[in-house]
Parts: sequence; C-alpha cells; structure tokens
Amino acid sequence: MAFDSASDHPHEENTAVPVLEIIRFRPRADSISALLAGRQTAVDVLTAQFGMEDSTLTEAEDGTWVDVMRFPSAASADDALAHELEFPDFANWVTLVEEVLHRERLEIRAV
Repeated sequence: MAFDSASDHPHEENTAVPVLEIIRFRPRADSISALLAGRQTAVDVLTAQFGMEDSTLTEAEDGTWVDVMRFPSAASADDALAHELEFPDFANWVTLVEEVLHRERLEIRAV
C-alpha cells in the first residue's frame, strides 16, 4: 500500500487522534442522587470548555462507577484534566467522588 499524503499516515504529528478517557471511581455513599443530578452540568462544562465529544457514566456490579469520555485529541483531554477544576460547576461535581481508582487513556483507531 502506498502513502501519498500526510493524511495517509495516522501517526503523523499533525494528525489528531480521538481518545477515550476512562475513569473508574467510587462515589461518596451519600452522593448518588446528587452525582446523577449534577451530571449534565459537569458534562456541559467539559463539552463547552474542552471540546469533549461524548460521555457515558456507568455503574459496575462492584459498586464502582466508570466514566468514559471521548475527546477529539490527547491534547484536549490533557487540557481538560489540567483545568477542569477551575470551573465551579465541575469542581462541585467532583466533590461527590470519594476515590479515583483507575484512569486510562485509549486512542480510537476505528468506529
């Protein structure tokens, strides 16, 4: 297979690869209702400020929660992680989390 342009090279510097940020956490025991009620506001902050494209919040059988967020690039995800707490609506939502158990980033290769 011949590559004729920079767009044919998925690992080129200028090619933004979308990523998933996966965060497993344990919410405070008394905060589930508030966690769900404030979710859309937290999502709106990440979408408006950092270009987050999609987000799904799930509850695992063991009582932990997993937040899967799609960003257009690793750079936008890094920006969100570095600055999300500067926004009171998001910072308030994070206070409902007792402990972050695992964080992982995956590059999206096909949809």
